[in-house]
Amino acid sequence: MLSKFLEAAGTWIQTLGTFINASGQTIIVLQNNENSFEGNALALTGNSVEAFGNSVQAIGKTKQEDSQVDGILGAWFQAGGNITNAKASYLMIRGFEEDGLRLDVIGDSIQSIGAFFEAASSSTDHSEFADLASKGQLLQSFGAMIEAIGVLYILNDEMEEGIQIQAFGSYAQLAGATITAIAFTKEWIHSEKKN
Repeated sequence: MLSKFLEAAGTWIQTLGTFINASGQTIIVLQNNENSFEGNALALTGNSVEAFGNSVQAIGKTKQEDSQVDGILGAWFQAGGNITNAKASYLMIRGFEEDGLRLDVIGDSIQSIGAFFEAASSSTDHSEFADLASKGQLLQSFGAMIEAIGVLYILNDEMEEGIQIQAFGSYAQLAGATITAIAFTKEWIHSEKKN
């Protein structure tokens, strides 16, 4: 089924984006500098890749006969949050630190809401791997909210703590995206074997 393939492929693309973003966050922590060009360039790239993956995933969900609105909406919310985060990283690169940080909180929050919607959708799905997908999506939601909290620390002049919290959130998102990608891949393979 093409729709299940798109959903699985989208989650792997999203996972690649979260890896790139987490790499950027690691550079920011190692340099102890929220304005790190290298770190923010990777964050911009990673969030852009994530947004593309979320969009592919949303299209795949839309094409499924048993698709649920909250899952589709969640994937689009995540894409919007990632686009917002990419813009925030661009602002940081251009020297507009406070504007970029404020926008980053919004993007992380939108991503968190989107991942939560997806987790709620997966939790009501009756497929064999829905529970695993739901757990991964909840971890993504949790990670995005932790990132937002880290940025709030930075905005309150607690730079060292903030960048560490933000990096931890990006690692949680990476773990969640990976778990979700595994679940959707297993679901796709399972559906192919049925046909």
